[in-house]
Amino acid sequence: SKFLGNSAACIMEGQMQMYFTNRPGEEYILTLPTAYVRGIFFGTLIMELGDKATITCQKTKMSAEIDFKTKGFFSGDYNEIRGTVKCDGSTLYTLNGKWDSVLKWTQAGSKEAKTFLDVSQLDCKSSKMVVAPIEEQKEFESRRLWDACTKAMLNRDYETATVHKSALEDAQRKAAKELAAKGETHQPQYFVMDDQKRWRFKGLDLSDSASTTQ
Repeated sequence: SKFLGNSAACIMEGQMQMYFTNRPGEEYILTLPTAYVRGIFFGTLIMELGDKATITCQKTKMSAEIDFKTKGFFSGDYNEIRGTVKCDGSTLYTLNGKWDSVLKWTQAGSKEAKTFLDVSQLDCKSSKMVVAPIEEQKEFESRRLWDACTKAMLNRDYETATVHKSALEDAQRKAAKELAAKGETHQPQYFVMDDQKRWRFKGLDLSDSASTTQ
């Protein structure tokens, strides 16, 4: 993270891997944009995304580069993006619009922009997150670990939230030191590190012959 006067930037380093179980053998590598918080000390407090994000698939040779535009002082708007979709280096589509409302794409060689995504048409309310009650969660599940801190933040009690955050992080540092002293390392329950030093979900078959019903 960086503090930029009246703003703060959360720089999302690293990358993510995405897999579709009905498209075996395809691995999509994603990088994320930077998250900015504006108006920390004065003005309107607002969050916006900026900089570039990419999506690539080595098997299909498909790639996308998306430029998240931050609002200027005198021009532009919030949540605007520009992007390109390519196959083996050749541009197939260009993207533009606002990621929180309407995105449009234009096929290479055409001037007709078609709606790619209309957020207002998404039926998000019908898809509800199913989460076990805190008391039924295991000791180290994130929601249970951060429950006290989360409740304090929702109540805007940031002093109490900081106390809980510090206590949790101190406990995790202590546990890590104890493991190191014994020559041991933490073993995740659901993930394993592959030969490229990337974490993968245990039991996920990524081969081309994997069943589409996986």
